[in-house]
Amino acid sequence: MRIDLHQASEESVSLAAVESQPRPLSDTRPRVIFVNRYFSPDQSASARMLSGLAFDLMTDFDVLIVTSRQLINDARAMLPAHEQIGGVDVHRVWSTSFGRGRLALRVLDYLSFYVSALWLVRRLVGPGDVVVAKTDPPMLSVAIALALQGKDAHQINWLQDVFPEVASALGLIKRGSRLERWLLRARNRSLRNAFANVVLSEGMGALVAGTSAAPVTVIPNWADGQAVNEQADAVAEVIRAQWGVGQKLVIGYCGNFGRVHDFHTLLEAATLLQDRQVEFVLVGDGVQRQTLLDGIKHRALSNVRIYPAEPEPRLGGLLRAVDVHAVTLARPLENLVVPSKLYGVLAAGRPVLYVGEAAGDIGRLLKDYACGAAVQVGDGHGAARAIEYFLHQPEHRAGMGRRARALFEARFERRVAAASWRELLRELLKAAV
Repeated sequence: MRIDLHQASEESVSLAAVESQPRPLSDTRPRVIFVNRYFSPDQSASARMLSGLAFDLMTDFDVLIVTSRQLINDARAMLPAHEQIGGVDVHRVWSTSFGRGRLALRVLDYLSFYVSALWLVRRLVGPGDVVVAKTDPPMLSVAIALALQGKDAHQINWLQDVFPEVASALGLIKRGSRLERWLLRARNRSLRNAFANVVLSEGMGALVAGTSAAPVTVIPNWADGQAVNEQADAVAEVIRAQWGVGQKLVIGYCGNFGRVHDFHTLLEAATLLQDRQVEFVLVGDGVQRQTLLDGIKHRALSNVRIYPAEPEPRLGGLLRAVDVHAVTLARPLENLVVPSKLYGVLAAGRPVLYVGEAAGDIGRLLKDYACGAAVQVGDGHGAARAIEYFLHQPEHRAGMGRRARALFEARFERRVAAASWRELLRELLKAAV
């Protein structure tokens, strides 16, 4: 199994309309086609990752994007069918836009994107092209494998999670069911036939390697390290003033309140720390929002607040406004999902309180680099003890933050990730000659 640990980040770009016909291919540069449901100007984590990488690879490759015409937070948006963004050719396909409210309607959105993307990839792909399929929507690697049948092209699967195992772990698909078995067979076939499968962690890599004969490369996700600067500190002061937290220790959770995350442990810790100078601030939205509100009300917690997500220009300030960031992962999902918020926290130079498998990839990382603490899901007392330490040891907390930033710069910076992807793509193209 080939293991590489890499990173990158997003650039700001301007939009420029181009002709409706695809840009002519370069005579000298190979072409890479990325397929994902969202791309810039969308600001979802998946779109930001893909956008940053696409802009970075332009110096060496002709880069094309096949994506939807939608924005993740605006189902009514209808972006141009074809445009050039920062020099990248973006081709957007039609798909339904029922949104994320009901699972059955979301599946229809997925199916319509599969069909449209499959058709367009078959139309665009040429001999020697590399097609990189992300996992939004899930099982996209299967549709792209079908699109490439009979084509002299090469597939890389970029797995942001491991599906259908995630769905089974969350109870959305019955374990051992006929549907799960069919999905596993189709997914595994698409992984085996790829040139490589890119995953986010060593644990995920070991899991995928057990289902695929294709090489596995570990390239973690990334954040924008440049977004955390002197201006971010000024914004952080404004945000803390708006929160009214004064000099209290702020334990923050910034991101999606999704099914894959555990919040019970944090609420239990908040219950135990109500008489301390500690404030819990949860910033974001998602399917567990109402469950969180109900839990706060049931426990009569006065030290937990929920705020809507901050706009992108204030993200660096938000990350710096928090003293310690909570990163959580529900127990069944270790090695199936890697919370992408981790990299923004490291970039911000803040310690991490990880609620998940302490012996897993994130838990080991925090221990090896002494930049946070890990507690098991359900161990509210352990989380409370860790927070007490952060509260009463400000110098040690500051040292953890400095080491977090150093870890980000050494292992999770954009330049490292870009080099990793270039090496992988060049290896593929060299092997294909």
